[in-house]
Amino acid sequence: MCGISGLVGLRGQSVSHDELQKLNSLLQHRGPDGQGTWVSSCRRVGLGHTRLSILDLSDAASQPMLSHDGSKCIVFNGEIYNFVELARELSEKGVSFRTRSDTEVLLEGYRHWGDALWNRLNGMWAVAIHNVHTGETVLCRDRFGVKPLFFLQRPTEPLIFASEASAIDRFLAGSLAPDAEYLQRIGRADTDDRSCFVGVRSLRAGELLRISIDGELRQEIWYRMSVVDCPTTLPEQVRRFHDLLLDACRIRLRSDVPVATCLSGGVDSGSIIAVLNQIADSESRFAGFNHRSFNAAFPGTTQDENKAARNLANACGVNLDSHVVECPTAEELESALRACDGPMPCMAFYPIWHLYRHIRRQGIVVTLDGMGPDEYLGGYYIGRPALQGAWESGSPIWMRDVWQTYASLYEDGQNRVQADAWQVVRTVLSRVKRQLMLRPPLPTFGARFPTGASALDLEQAGLLSNSLARFLFYQVAACPLPYLLHQYDRCSMASGVESRFPFMDFRLVEYAFSLPLQSRIGGGYTKRILREAVGGVLPDSIRLNKRKTGFNSPFAEWLKGPLRNWVGDLAASECFRQSSFFDGRRLSMAILNSLDGHEPMLQEWDVWMPLHITWWLNHKRSVA
Repeated sequence: MCGISGLVGLRGQSVSHDELQKLNSLLQHRGPDGQGTWVSSCRRVGLGHTRLSILDLSDAASQPMLSHDGSKCIVFNGEIYNFVELARELSEKGVSFRTRSDTEVLLEGYRHWGDALWNRLNGMWAVAIHNVHTGETVLCRDRFGVKPLFFLQRPTEPLIFASEASAIDRFLAGSLAPDAEYLQRIGRADTDDRSCFVGVRSLRAGELLRISIDGELRQEIWYRMSVVDCPTTLPEQVRRFHDLLLDACRIRLRSDVPVATCLSGGVDSGSIIAVLNQIADSESRFAGFNHRSFNAAFPGTTQDENKAARNLANACGVNLDSHVVECPTAEELESALRACDGPMPCMAFYPIWHLYRHIRRQGIVVTLDGMGPDEYLGGYYIGRPALQGAWESGSPIWMRDVWQTYASLYEDGQNRVQADAWQVVRTVLSRVKRQLMLRPPLPTFGARFPTGASALDLEQAGLLSNSLARFLFYQVAACPLPYLLHQYDRCSMASGVESRFPFMDFRLVEYAFSLPLQSRIGGGYTKRILREAVGGVLPDSIRLNKRKTGFNSPFAEWLKGPLRNWVGDLAASECFRQSSFFDGRRLSMAILNSLDGHEPMLQEWDVWMPLHITWWLNHKRSVA
């Protein structure tokens, strides 16, 4: 896990080593263990790297790294979890290795297999590889976009790429303009390949960018989610899911530095803890897991899950470090804000940032986290698409099951489901009416959601014909998972901690999307296949708990408490009131009235983003 950067002359332009070092230094927080730069002999390409040492801590594994024959140079951010198996395969082909790192395996694998390598990898990565002989530079991003990669192409200057969009802006002295469309959509809708800056593009998940020697840029989607064979019965499906999860956790323990887990007290992180107890220490080199777990506690608030997390830790024999996250002062909050790569849609980033800072101070460099199942196994409240999908299935029994499942998530769940059910009924009646009048039918719920080339095989197999299936895919491919992964990457890397996500193992994700929907949501539960898979190893008090408590901050309590003046000053500022990104005058009045107690506190999704955007605009140049 590191930071990568680079400059590529597009039309015979040369790159400056001093400029490359300047760009690279802006990512030092991502790699506190070392920095390196490399410029090609023709001075047309420069690659930079800041290192967070995880595998092979020796200097031999430093980057940029040249291949054995000197034909290729690589900079790489992320981890290749199956590098042991790939190294064995390459060794059988006669490759000898100088290091024990996944970087060298990735580099030599590309030298032998070319672009066929990407589908062999199990991991998370953003990588740049320059071919010295052909002059081509290739940028590639992992299947689900766990690791970030941004680039800026301008006509008269070298192309710039980096792990963070804000590094590109700071490199250019804060001269880039904010992208209004991106800022208005982040956290609410698909932001595609945009970033918070105009012109700075994000390489898409599962995409690569070829930069030829004559400056031509060509983007290619290299990953399509595959359809896998699934057992026909639920017990067999459960056993397969369990085996995949077990192996996903096993290979993510590979590390030459200490590994711990984050534990919220819910099913996802609890399942990881439970599964880790089943893994024997069969690889002596990778014995970094120390049975330590970390939890963010919010005593006296509705967000506190400390009791459930402690009960689970005791049941699984894990040492739990409950880190109390209190309301920050304005200065503490702004320290976290400066660590963000642009505005965040909700304030959950602060406790995440605070927890990872604490974890690093305890000497932990790698954590396993439970990101993923909520999106592809229906863990969030998604009443309307779930009911619509159940209706389309033609099964009254499953529709009743789905109704009861989502009605159980919250205290007001029954009212939510009832309101969503009426929306579904209106949609169905409207569709029938239009058909009777010989008008074109209305699209099914979710048909408006983009799925992209990565979903092509699933669509051709009929696995995305149902509204619920399409909505679950949208959550993984477009929103909210991409911005949540970005949030975790930024908050963990701000303190030099690598966060790994076993549930984002592509084998698990592809398997989940190949399953019948009833295996994902059914039997009265969201995430049904997962709950069944950890039966007997995860305590039933956690496994069978139907209530959903999302990880967040005690937003209302904090903003009306010690942050009251900070919020009030920002909301009353001219920059806020005159904003072109939102209705500043109306929102300013609503926030100030709420702080004075005249109105109830507004919803976080309505308030936080405008506050963060305003702060970010005010401080963008000073940070640069």
